[in-house]
Amino acid sequence: MVGTLSLYNAQGERLHTTYVAAPPEYGRHLFLDRMSREVEHVLSLYPDAHRQGLADGVK
Repeated sequence: MVGTLSLYNAQGERLHTTYVAAPPEYGRHLFLDRMSREVEHVLSLYPDAHRQGLADGVK
């Protein structure tokens, strides 16, 4: 399982990307915990930033 968090400036240029991953054998919960912590961290640094999510393969 893999996820990314990317930060862009007002002109649409990517400034930074964080990659989060966990092997499936360790379970979905490990990945979700890691991803949630990263999202919370970024939101604590940039609380007014525009947010957009994209998922693939999940209902």
